[in-house]
Amino acid sequence: MDAHEEEQIAALKQWYSDYGSKILLGLAVVLAAWFGYQFYEKKQQESLTKASILYTQLARAMESGVKDKDSRLLFDEIYGYLSTDYKDSIYATYAAFMRASLDVQDNDLEKAEQTLQWIVDHGNKAKEMRELAVLRLARVKAAQGHFDEALTLLDKGSTIFVSEYAEVRGDILMSQDKIDEALVAYQQAKESSFSKRPGTLLDLKIDGIKKDPDALISIKVQ
Repeated sequence: MDAHEEEQIAALKQWYSDYGSKILLGLAVVLAAWFGYQFYEKKQQESLTKASILYTQLARAMESGVKDKDSRLLFDEIYGYLSTDYKDSIYATYAAFMRASLDVQDNDLEKAEQTLQWIVDHGNKAKEMRELAVLRLARVKAAQGHFDEALTLLDKGSTIFVSEYAEVRGDILMSQDKIDEALVAYQQAKESSFSKRPGTLLDLKIDGIKKDPDALISIKVQ
């Protein structure tokens, strides 16, 4: 071995002494992070799959009809798992909308309010889900006679359901006999509606106010 080779070997040993252990440590950290991520992804996928199965059971129950006490108890039991163990999944949010619908059908508006409030507070954070929950919560509060609370909810505004928010606001104002304000709200709903087709229920509300407002005072907020 000549002097040059000895120098190369010595330099390699020195480089390893200075940096080798750090590189190995860095590699170990990277590998640990990668395996940790793979484990997390697997767990997330397993959780999502379980949530999907539970949601499918609820959807089938809705299709066949939740008509008696036993079927409702079963629905609520499955929903309980979803809203507790998988509350961050989109399936839990979808299930909550179904449950609120059943609550309204059962005329249990207080429970419907609680369910919709859960979506607003704890459901999947998708913007459209939250805005839809606020819209339906406003309807439920109005149906209970809590008009000011309902209007306060709608004051938060929407970027997705602009027309729907304005129309519900009009319905609530009509229930309060605030005819002029209701007309403004309905017109705003019409202007922001994607559908410009005449003869819609919204058109009937607007025309009704213009022709005979007293006939529309009893509009039911639903």
